[in-house]
Amino acid sequence: MDQRLPNGVGDSNGIANHGSDRGGDNRQPHAHLQRAGSVAGDRRWLQRQLRLSLGDRGGVRCQRSRVRRWPLCTQPRPLKPGASLVYRRASLPLALFLFFLTTACGTNGDATQRLVFDSERDGDADIYTIAADGTDVRQLTNEAGRDYEPDASPDGKTIAFASQRASGESAQLHLMDIDGSNVRRLTFSAGGPGTVLDDYPEWSPDGTRIVFQRTVISEDKKHVYADIWLIDPQTGQESALTNTTNIWDSTPSFTADGKSVLYESNQAGSFDVYRQPIDGGGAVRVTGSDGTDSEAKQSPDGRHIAFISDRDGDFEVYVVDSDGSDLRQLTSTDGKEECPQWSPDGTRLSFSSDRDGDQELYVMNADGSDQRRLTNSPGGDEVADWITGE
Repeated sequence: MDQRLPNGVGDSNGIANHGSDRGGDNRQPHAHLQRAGSVAGDRRWLQRQLRLSLGDRGGVRCQRSRVRRWPLCTQPRPLKPGASLVYRRASLPLALFLFFLTTACGTNGDATQRLVFDSERDGDADIYTIAADGTDVRQLTNEAGRDYEPDASPDGKTIAFASQRASGESAQLHLMDIDGSNVRRLTFSAGGPGTVLDDYPEWSPDGTRIVFQRTVISEDKKHVYADIWLIDPQTGQESALTNTTNIWDSTPSFTADGKSVLYESNQAGSFDVYRQPIDGGGAVRVTGSDGTDSEAKQSPDGRHIAFISDRDGDFEVYVVDSDGSDLRQLTSTDGKEECPQWSPDGTRLSFSSDRDGDQELYVMNADGSDQRRLTNSPGGDEVADWITGE
């Protein structure tokens, strides 16, 4: 299995030791997820869909793979069928009213509930929204650079996303209004020594902070690592939650109370999910396996954590109680499942899967039942987030 960074990043033996002074192992970040072969066959390097390569001028650039490799995001839960009506003659007006109400509006409001996601259906990755019943797809961005990994603010007015639209620069965080207007850049780390990209943004529950992943290549281009950062979307002020040079801390998300961050880390050897307070305190491991546990999201009520894991082979979606107990596997397919995301009411999960070929968006009930496909496009559809507050 080829464990080298693509196109010359690293020496002839691949990336140097990624062991940790916190007890990490010697594996490269996600090297065990890589597959030898074409770029199209390798979707997991650098957090699902990113490839690192040396630019034509010798600078570092990041390019999102056309074909993604991680199992990401579970599918949104399908609408319940309309309730059957049993009535007497005297209740006919009420029955007709209920029939038209459920037919027009949908029993779960999926015609009005929307998700934001990224897709390569038109070539480059761009940001789209879609109704939770799979209808009414709207394109928000259409730039030459890649726009990906969107996350909607709690009030439903703003979308944070990663973008390479600044020509010649690696991915940086951007903001835009919910309709795709008023795009503005949020991070400016591309020019710093060794910085590769800022991506995987997620809003705090109160909308005052964004947590994100900062991936760095050392100045000698032989080492790569990732840390978790926080930024104020109003002022742009940044602070590091984790700060190591030999650890892979990635795929962050806030807990439901906004006091801690969940993220994937190899600080104890294997790649597991950790929880760390944002205002001080050490990281606590939540999951543990011989595989990789990643992309953790806590349910709105704070009771459960959904994540993906390859502990039994391909990546599937799992749920545990927030203390790490009572593990349940929600998906089991020949494909790869990625990016689980809870619906605002906690009854459903959206996710992406390549079970039917291309990576598409799906929804399912929170217990794994009633899995339905939302999209069907020739390019990969991934990284969906539910829009609230509209």
